[in-house]
Amino acid sequence: MIQESLISESAECDASDLELAAVSVAEVLSGAHTHAAVTCIRHSHDPPSGRQRPEGRRMSRSKGHFEEFKPHSKHKHLILDCYFSAWGHKLGLRTGAGSTILYVDACAGRGADELGNHGSPLIAARAAAIAQANVSKHRGTPFRIEVVAIEVDRAHHASLARLLEPFGDAVRALRGKLEEHIEQLERQYPNTPTLYLIDPFGLDPLQATLVRRALAGEKHEALLLFADQAALRHFGAIVAVETRAERRHRHAAHPLPLFPELQVDGLEALAETAQESREALENARISAIRILNAAFGDEAWLPQIEAIPQPARRAAFIRLYSEHLVQWGATHVLQIPIVDESGTRAYTLIHASKSAKAYRAMKEAVTHALNNSPLPEEVVECMKQMVRSNIEDVQDEILHRFASQTVRWAEDAGDRRRPCVRTFVLEETNAFPFEFEELKEQLRRFRMPGKPIIYKFPGERTDVDQD
Repeated sequence: MIQESLISESAECDASDLELAAVSVAEVLSGAHTHAAVTCIRHSHDPPSGRQRPEGRRMSRSKGHFEEFKPHSKHKHLILDCYFSAWGHKLGLRTGAGSTILYVDACAGRGADELGNHGSPLIAARAAAIAQANVSKHRGTPFRIEVVAIEVDRAHHASLARLLEPFGDAVRALRGKLEEHIEQLERQYPNTPTLYLIDPFGLDPLQATLVRRALAGEKHEALLLFADQAALRHFGAIVAVETRAERRHRHAAHPLPLFPELQVDGLEALAETAQESREALENARISAIRILNAAFGDEAWLPQIEAIPQPARRAAFIRLYSEHLVQWGATHVLQIPIVDESGTRAYTLIHASKSAKAYRAMKEAVTHALNNSPLPEEVVECMKQMVRSNIEDVQDEILHRFASQTVRWAEDAGDRRRPCVRTFVLEETNAFPFEFEELKEQLRRFRMPGKPIIYKFPGERTDVDQD
């Protein structure tokens, strides 16, 4: 199952100017169930910090590292915190659970910002400690959640190791890259349920060979940061025909017909600049092809994206990558658009799992973040519009699944094995918990009197059409 957000762009961006497509909140909010309108904005050239150059962090110009996580990064952390907690408890308490599960943070950074706000590795370590204690107490036997945080930068790794030290030997900070440690992790944790968080800056570290291995285990899953902005920029470099410097030189070298004698000063300098820009573009094209080939695992993505009309390319990149995740072993893929406080599309988190319960838990985590987000209300509403399902389609799926049945909305506490509408909606459709009230209103005519909420569904779809 692949859930898809509704995204499009309205204009091709000039790769030579590094202009990026960005979601316009006002345009998205203008209509539900419509493609998100997009404009072109100038790329922000913030200095690097954290891990190589992490997304969404307010930067210290003097020290070159981040002072405080930006609101959209804090929004992402709300998702991680909620999901990590659910993940540890659900895997530890499931029937037949083993004694150990593993979380791997592949791009861990320093662990916290300068104000002490926890980043993903500390969020995971704290959630793991709580879940480990709760599960061990409930089971009456030791249960262990191990956390491995990987960071390539020497100074950031040292900071990370200090912050993780109080959590004991179940939590480790490794220096380097995932590709340098994954073989050892596979040997050390065979057949161990594992959650990988791979959220690099840009697409370069998001290599198909690593993601395949991350999903190789029977109970492995991955939460990935797919930099769709970077994908569009790389594609722009690949298909660019002429740089702006080349265009200026061409215009200068061919005067207007009415003024053939007019000569432009500095033509030779323009020619030199144009040549330099051509060489830079060729290098960028080679690099872009290498990065995207590595991310998708082959070259087949290029003709597929080229065949897509420009306004739909962002969605096409995300859809194509999600399809690759299914090919690499995932059965459930959830796309989670992240928008910053200005209304600009930052990136897309993609959750790839092999479990309907994991798919459900991530939807619940996303809804938790939307309900508690530090982002402006209009930005939160924008993100809701991006993932909102078609309620009529969801109703049709419910009517098909429960035709001729009388079924509860929520789980029966006395018999959790009995099917219910809520569980089906979260595990088998695109709908999120924040859509429940709208869905219940859509299903109101099938509701039986009294409480709890129980529905009696017709046997044939035509019965509904005739109402």
